[in-house]
Formats: sequence, structure tokens, C-alpha cells
Amino acid sequence: FILIDYIRPFLVRDLGWTLGDTALLYTAQASGVILGSFLTPMLIARLGVRRGLSAASVVLGLGTAASLVTESFWTWAVLRFLVGIALAGAYVASMTMLANSFPARLRGRLLTF
Repeated sequence: FILIDYIRPFLVRDLGWTLGDTALLYTAQASGVILGSFLTPMLIARLGVRRGLSAASVVLGLGTAASLVTESFWTWAVLRFLVGIALAGAYVASMTMLANSFPARLRGRLLTF
């Protein structure tokens, strides 16, 4: 989300996008986060925490890098959506990994919190 704040003036100035266009990138990413918050726990349960975190990190990196080399609004929107899903995955995986480092009697409370 911060990335779009920093590069928004350049998207408007250099690519001719409107502020409304750039606002839609927030919507695309937020939609990805919402969908990812439902999908990624199941994937991480199947893949494992380390693989899930690694996959989320790769998608975050590649999605951000790909955004930097494209000028198409719709490509940006799709990439921001995928980055949103990966953000949710990284959060779920990292919180699960953190909770697993505590004694079993505390894990449920930590994940609930």
C-alpha cells in the first residue's frame, strides 16, 4: 500500500493515469488481501508454514518487480491483486510460525490474538 503512495505522482505524471485510476489499485490490492485471508490459511496448512512464507515472499517480490516494468493499468491492477493475496499469505504464515515457537498451551491464544 505504501508503494502506491510513493509512486502515485509518477503514475499520474509519467503514464497519464488519473487519481481515480491509482485509487483503483488500492481497491485491487485490498480485494486481494480479503480473498487471500480466506484462501491462504488452507494453502499454508497444506504446504507448510515455511513453504507458504517462501511462496508468499516470491509472489510479493515478483509482483512488485513486474509492476515496475509495465505501463498498463490492468496489468498493474492484476499484479496488485496478486500482491494482496501474497500479503495475506505472508501474514498468516509468519504469525503461525511465530506462534509455533511458543509452548503448545499458549499457541491458541496467540493465534486468536
